[in-house]
Amino acid sequence: MNNYKIVFNKHCPINNLVIEYKLKIKTKNVILIEDLLGFVEQLPSEFHETFADKLFAKFSGKQTLVANHHGVTISTKRATW
Repeated sequence: MNNYKIVFNKHCPINNLVIEYKLKIKTKNVILIEDLLGFVEQLPSEFHETFADKLFAKFSGKQTLVANHHGVTISTKRATW
C-alpha cells in the first residue's frame, strides 16, 4: 500500500481568501509526484467537495481531503473499497 500526503492552497470561490487543503491518498497504485503536484496546481477555484470529486476521479484509492474554511472544518472521504 502506498500513502501520499500533500498540502496545497487554493482561493475560496466566494470571497477569494486563501484556504489550506490537506490531502491523504492511500492506494495500491503508484502516483508520480509530478502528476500529483501538477494536478492540484491546475485546479481552479472551486468548492471543497468538487476538489474531492476531481482528485478521486484522477487518483482513486482511499482519499481524505480536509480544510478549514473560515472557521469551519470540512473533511471529505472518497474510496474505491
